[in-house]
Amino acid sequence: MVSASQPCVARLLRGSGWILLLLFVVAQGTWACRRPRYEPLPNGSTVAERIALDDPEVVRFAVYGDSRPNALHARLLRRIAAHAPNFVLHTGDLVSRGDNRGQWAKFERQMATFRKRFAFLPVMGNHDRGPFFAKVFSLPYADSSGLYFSFRVGNSLFIGLNSEIAADSVLWREQLQWLIRQLSARSARHVFVYLHRPPFSPNPRRAPTHEAVFSQILPILEGFREVRALFCGHDHFYYRTCQGSLTIVTTGGGGARLYAVDPRRLRPGDRWAVTFHFVLVEVRQEEVRARVFRHDGKLIDEFELALAPAEEPGSLSGELAHQRG
Repeated sequence: MVSASQPCVARLLRGSGWILLLLFVVAQGTWACRRPRYEPLPNGSTVAERIALDDPEVVRFAVYGDSRPNALHARLLRRIAAHAPNFVLHTGDLVSRGDNRGQWAKFERQMATFRKRFAFLPVMGNHDRGPFFAKVFSLPYADSSGLYFSFRVGNSLFIGLNSEIAADSVLWREQLQWLIRQLSARSARHVFVYLHRPPFSPNPRRAPTHEAVFSQILPILEGFREVRALFCGHDHFYYRTCQGSLTIVTTGGGGARLYAVDPRRLRPGDRWAVTFHFVLVEVRQEEVRARVFRHDGKLIDEFELALAPAEEPGSLSGELAHQRG
């Protein structure tokens, strides 16, 4: 009886072996698909080259930061997509641990559809530091070590800086010199600069967040009228202020845990909201207007980004400012 069934058992085992092998291959493929895609765009091009304008006279872009791949971030992405920007800037901190491959894989899965539709150009945040950031994004880096870059869309120049470089390093000084050259060329009517760490903060535990940004980058930007705004992240709330003629916007409400604001640290005319949000900027020839939307679609701030002299602080209606979400 036993001997009669041996051929059947052998065939069954051989069949099971093929099934196990197939399951192994599928599992490996699934794991590979979930890993971050590190391949550059075709022909060594960068994501900035994908930007196209429906109307050559209008540039529309979104800015936000400090997201993390969670449900709140997914909701914010849907709100941003509904406004159909030409591209999206991110002020850093896309993940919690930049040296963790699994977190980048989770980011890739959440962003896959969004990044196919919109050019996505982030700068590095302190949580993004590690070996994967430069491989995940095909950006037009001026220096592969410094990870800072610029690109032009229409009559506007966009400069992404790396605030995570040590401020006493040669690489930091090279970034400052490069920034001055970019601005001195005066090649664009409007200039927008973005980085992760803000020059100052209305949260006492976060200030000063980056002394070198305040003492070295800010004076450079103030020296060029074309610079319409400096966008930052790092602090998990919305905060708008002015330094001379320069508008500074902290947009760190992309999905990470929110931080408090101390109203005693605010200056007259400052605008703030402890809420998840993004900024939508529209450039129409000489006019630049910005609107700030909460994750539920509610408008919480709007303002012009004018050439010097800057807009008088405090000119916005009270119902748009000082909101908590």
